[in-house]
Amino acid sequence: MKGLLLHPRTRQQFDQFTKTGNHALLITGQPGAGKETTALLFAQELLGGKSLDLQPYFKHVIPESNSVSIEQIRQLHSFVQLKTTGQETIRRVVVISQADTMADEAQNALLKLLEEPPVDTVLILTAIDAGKMRQTILSRVQTVSIDRIAASDATEYFIAKHDAKDIAWAHALSDGQVGLMTALLSGKSEHAVAQQIEIAKQILAASVFDRLCRVDEIGKSKDLLPDFMYACKRICISALESAAKKGASQQVTAWHKRLSVVVDAEDGLRTNVSPKLLLTDLFVRL
Repeated sequence: MKGLLLHPRTRQQFDQFTKTGNHALLITGQPGAGKETTALLFAQELLGGKSLDLQPYFKHVIPESNSVSIEQIRQLHSFVQLKTTGQETIRRVVVISQADTMADEAQNALLKLLEEPPVDTVLILTAIDAGKMRQTILSRVQTVSIDRIAASDATEYFIAKHDAKDIAWAHALSDGQVGLMTALLSGKSEHAVAQQIEIAKQILAASVFDRLCRVDEIGKSKDLLPDFMYACKRICISALESAAKKGASQQVTAWHKRLSVVVDAEDGLRTNVSPKLLLTDLFVRL
């Protein structure tokens, strides 16, 4: 995948997949790693490099209502049964985004497809948490992990279009996750985590009263709360590291306290605590 910023180890894993002739690939990575962009570019490469919009045998499955449904997988079964034309070894590619959102029945349906994939077809799945997927699925896919990018590699890649200080800021805030880093540098507001970073910056800079006034607004989007917590955590970590480099002990203490509060809230989110109660406690303690 020429022109795409990837960790050398990640690029090597893609090369290995191409050589093995496997028909199922799972791309994993942290929020903001650029999994979907990478999956689509790899799909395009497998299909000869033409735009995916022009590919009759390409399908992109995107979660509906925050989950890939059983009906979507059933439609996928019908799609891969269609006969393809051409002489290329790989003539059809399917990308399933956020495959870790599938419920058990959808995973069972996908497993049937993975057990006997068409010889001309490659399935590409993306996931943040592969642990939510059945072991029987994981055993039938080759996994590629999108590793974080080193600061030096990020600078070399982005320096032609961006200032070095902006690159360093984006790298620190994204923890080297190239998808999020690209969104921050380009100002792409549609990136989910980038959106939450903007909201988190506002919350962290606001007074307690102003923060509490936004509890209902932020809490109503429960599915976005993990991204919001992640954004708060990344901002705190970035600020903490910056303060440590400057030797600003008071700021280090302050940001360390805020980071601890965010981590506590993140843990609370996993136990299905009421979003309103969780955010109220978080915003007071921040």
